Amino acid sequence: DAKVPMDEHRKACAKVQITPDLARYQRGHEKGQKTYCTTQNGFAEGAKGASYQGACEGYLAEDFLRGYHDGQELYQARSRLEQINRDIDRYNDEIWQLQRQIDEKQRQMADEPNTDRRRDLYSQLQDVQRDLRYTRDNLHSVQREREPAEHNLYKVQNRMRNYGY
Repeated sequence: DAKVPMDEHRKACAKVQITPDLARYQRGHEKGQKTYCTTQNGFAEGAKGASYQGACEGYLAEDFLRGYHDGQELYQARSRLEQINRDIDRYNDEIWQLQRQIDEKQRQMADEPNTDRRRDLYSQLQDVQRDLRYTRDNLHSVQREREPAEHNLYKVQNRMRNYGY
């Protein structure tokens, strides 16, 4: 609604003894809405994950929101695939670190003459090996999600192209 910002503008102007031109302001506001509140701009805002602040009114809001919801769908499909890829990278890093810990524990055990200390190292080695199995299971689970997420993104991108975005 153009009236609320205008009320704020009027109060600010009154402090410096200026009277704003309401008709001119409203014309500018309407022109700005017609320029901004398009289906294409809605799509662009939704596709970059921006939140909608209710700037558009009436039929312009319908046009903008149609594009915005389509853009949000694309954003969510991309975001899901990006999250899966980040998870895969993180699990691969964890696996690499755990394998280094296993190698180090095995080296320490081989070099340790004290039986009790070797037993402690063996217990620690088992813990790390358990963590490695758990992390590999998580990696495989996330890897299974990647293909459906890629397929979904491909479908959404094609649909958006068919819509003319």
